[in-house]
Amino acid sequence: MSVNKLIRSHLVDVTTYDPVDPPELLAKRAGIPADQIVKLNGNENPREPSQRVKDAVASASFNLYPDPLQRGARAEIAAYTGLDPSNVIAGAGSDELIDLLFRLFIAPGDNILDCDPTFAMYSFCARVADGEVRLAERDVAFDIDVNAIKSAIDERTKIIFISSPNNPTGNLASREQIEQLLATGLIVVVDEAYFEFCGVTAAAMVPDHENLVVLRSMSKWAGLAGLRVGYGLMSPELVQHIIDVKSPYNLSVTSEAALVASLQEAPALMEHVNRIVAERDRMFGLLSGMPGITPWPSSGNFILCQVEPGRAGGIYDGLAQQGIFVRKFGSPRLSEHFRVSIGTSEQTDRVIGALKEDVDGTGVYELDSGNAMFDHLLAQLSRHGMMDLTLKARGDTDVGWHHLVEDVGLVLGRAMRQCVGDGAGIVRMASAYAPLDEALARTVVDFSGRGYAVLELRLGDSDLGGLPADLVRHFLESFAREGGFNLHLTVLAGANNHHKAEAAFKSMARAIRAALSIDDRQGGRVPSTKGTISG
Repeated sequence: MSVNKLIRSHLVDVTTYDPVDPPELLAKRAGIPADQIVKLNGNENPREPSQRVKDAVASASFNLYPDPLQRGARAEIAAYTGLDPSNVIAGAGSDELIDLLFRLFIAPGDNILDCDPTFAMYSFCARVADGEVRLAERDVAFDIDVNAIKSAIDERTKIIFISSPNNPTGNLASREQIEQLLATGLIVVVDEAYFEFCGVTAAAMVPDHENLVVLRSMSKWAGLAGLRVGYGLMSPELVQHIIDVKSPYNLSVTSEAALVASLQEAPALMEHVNRIVAERDRMFGLLSGMPGITPWPSSGNFILCQVEPGRAGGIYDGLAQQGIFVRKFGSPRLSEHFRVSIGTSEQTDRVIGALKEDVDGTGVYELDSGNAMFDHLLAQLSRHGMMDLTLKARGDTDVGWHHLVEDVGLVLGRAMRQCVGDGAGIVRMASAYAPLDEALARTVVDFSGRGYAVLELRLGDSDLGGLPADLVRHFLESFAREGGFNLHLTVLAGANNHHKAEAAFKSMARAIRAALSIDDRQGGRVPSTKGTISG
C-alpha cells in the first residue's frame, strides 16, 4: 500500500513555502567562492551577533532541557517591550507562533484573510491546516484595503493577517486601520518582524484588545536568523493557550541565551540598525536614479524594485551569474519586481554596479535586415554585449548590400553614442577575446569620443553566406566612427571565415560590454583628465 494513501489528502501535493538557499549552494550555482557572493535574498542582517551573544550561547547548558515556561526570556522581552511577562510568549522564530495560532483557531474549512502581496508563510500555514485562504488585494500603492478585508469576511473567517512593515512591499499599516480590523472581533495578527527598522508598533494596543496578536522576530535586527527565535505579544489568556499547545521545550537553551543577551545590549544593536536604515536610504536614492527601475519606499531592511515588463527574469538571472542573489516572487502582481535586502555599503555598490549593466539590456534582439548572415552577426553583438536590439532595415539590395550594411553601421553607432552620453562613471577602455572552434579574435575598445577602427579580419574576398566579407569591415568602420569609440579588432587564428567573423563580433561585443560597465571608483566622474570624452 502506498504511504500517500495514509497521508491527509490535502497534504499529499501541498504547495510549499519557497525558502532561500544556503550560501554554499548559491556559490556553487554561480561558480564562485562562497565568500565572494552577495546574498541579499533573505532580509538577513549583514552583521554577526556580538561576542557577548556568542559567549552567552557557548555557556548555555546543552545537557539540560530549557525552561518550558520561558520565564527568563519572557521577562527580558517584557522589559524590552514595556508589557507584562504575562503578555509575552517566545517561539522558534515567529514562524512557529504563526503555526501555533493555526493550531488554536483553524479547523478544516475555516478561512483566514491574507492581504496579497505579502509574506507567504500565512497562506502556507493555512494550506497545511486545511484552511482556506481568502485574498484581500492591497491597493495600487500596496496599502491594505480595510473595506476589501471586511467584505471578504464570513462566518468561517477566524484570523486577519497584517504584515507591518509589509514584506515585500515595505509599507506600514496605520493604527486607525488596525483598530477598524480589531472591531470585527476576529483575531488580528500584526506581524512586526521589521519593527526596529521603523519604530512603528501596535504593541501598546495589546492590553486593551484581547483579539490582537503582535509578532516580532530576532532574525532581522538582532542577526539571530540561524538560531530561530521570535516572540509574540498578546493577551494573557491567549498566551496560556499557546503554552498549552506548543512543544514543551520549543525554545532551545541556545536560542534563549542569544535572545536574552541581545535584548540586554539593545542600544548597541539599534546603532547598527540605524546604519542599515541609512544604507537603505542610500540604496533607494541610487536605485531611483536608474532608468528602468522604480524602487518602492520601504520601512524595512529591504527595497522592492519594479522593472519594465519582461525584464525581471533577465535581471534576476544576470545578477545571479555575477554572484548577487536577490528575491523574486511567484505572485502575479510581483512578476515584474524583485526585492533586495540591505547589506553593507560594499554590497550595495556591487548591486548597483551590476544593475547598471543589466538594466541597460539583457541581450534580447529582433533583427530583420533582409540578410540572414548579417542578422546572425548582429545577434552576436546583441547577445554577447547584453544589448537589447531591435532593427529592421530595407534598401536597394538588388544592386548590392553595401548601402544597407553601411547605413546599419551608421545608425547603430549613433544609437550607441546616445546611450553612452558623456560616459560618466564608465570603465571606458576594455579588451576581450572570443574563440569559436579553430578561430580566435581579440578586441580592444576605448570609448574616447573619437571614432576610429584598426581591423585585421583575415577574411579575404570571401562570401559569408550571402554577405560579402569586405562589408564586415565596412560595417565595423561605420559603427566605430559614428559610435565615437576606438576599435582595434584582430582575428588571431582561424580557417573558416564564418567562424572568424562570428568570433570577431563576439569579442567586440564583450569588449564593449566591459568598457560600458560602471566603475564605482570613478564616483560618477567622466573617465578623462580633460573632463570630457566628446569627440
